[in-house]
Amino acid sequence: MSEDNFEKYYAEKLWEGIPSIYRHEDGLAEEPGVLRAIVQVIAKQAAILRRSQDSLWDDQFIEFCNEWAVPYIGDLVATRLLSEKNKRGRRIDVAKTIYYRRRKGTPRILEELISDISGWEGKLVEQFQKVARSRHGMDAKPMTLVGKFSGTLPGGWADLRNQRASELTNGPFEEFFHTPDMRRHHGLNGRYSIPKLAFYLYRLKAYDAIKVTPFSMGDGLRYSFDPSGRDIPLFSKSARSPDWIHGVHPPKRSWQRRSHAAY
Repeated sequence: MSEDNFEKYYAEKLWEGIPSIYRHEDGLAEEPGVLRAIVQVIAKQAAILRRSQDSLWDDQFIEFCNEWAVPYIGDLVATRLLSEKNKRGRRIDVAKTIYYRRRKGTPRILEELISDISGWEGKLVEQFQKVARSRHGMDAKPMTLVGKFSGTLPGGWADLRNQRASELTNGPFEEFFHTPDMRRHHGLNGRYSIPKLAFYLYRLKAYDAIKVTPFSMGDGLRYSFDPSGRDIPLFSKSARSPDWIHGVHPPKRSWQRRSHAAY
């Protein structure tokens, strides 16, 4: 039994639309309530039609559609469907396909693909932004785009007096600019050019646990890393927040400048 109260709503709405004299006579007839019963039957069918309309509307969206509609939506976006046994995975796959298609070719979705495919955080840099060039009248005011650490103007020369600015060189947050390199991309050769994109991956780093006091589980064979014996995870996968914009952010303080990223 549905809890949407559509049957009650339409029954009252139809009953109120009947002239009061007929409603009054329905209560005084030899078999009272016949008219009311007819209204109840009509209201029940109206509720069924309303639910069907709502369901058809929901079936246009992958988040709310019925299971039978998922393959049809997947066919519209030309995605390769997963097995029918994995219903949740199939719905997520189609939803992700729509999500990617809407944002196709944008730096944000390319950065998100890095995380989805590799499980690592990453940063995408459009290399034309790192090419030294003369400025023109449509550029923004140079003082609004000065490097935070090196003080380098956009498209300008490096300040060799700044010793720590070189720590960001060849990384995603580099503030120096380069002459165009039209060679085929191989290592650092051919990196800085107009049609090039650079992906920087930040690998998961393993840390040694030194001088740990293990907790015996009682049988002499099993131990816990937590001294109190709690069952704690040793690995935690990064979770993306709803307002996620970029997987990796530039350092905010001077002591954070040294990056341990794997370029």
